Amino acid sequence: MFYTLSECRVVIGNWRQKFNQIRPHRSLSMQTPQEFASNLAPPRRRRAA
Repeated sequence: MFYTLSECRVVIGNWRQKFNQIRPHRSLSMQTPQEFASNLAPPRRRRAA
């Protein structure tokens, strides 16, 4: 139960951050979404001098 709208926003915001950025997901091979996305990024090329 939430007592104020601002309390509700804070609690839900914290939950969304934990669920989407911190908690590992089984569908992503138990990686966090950030880890999964960083593994998908192509390697950076070095510039020729």
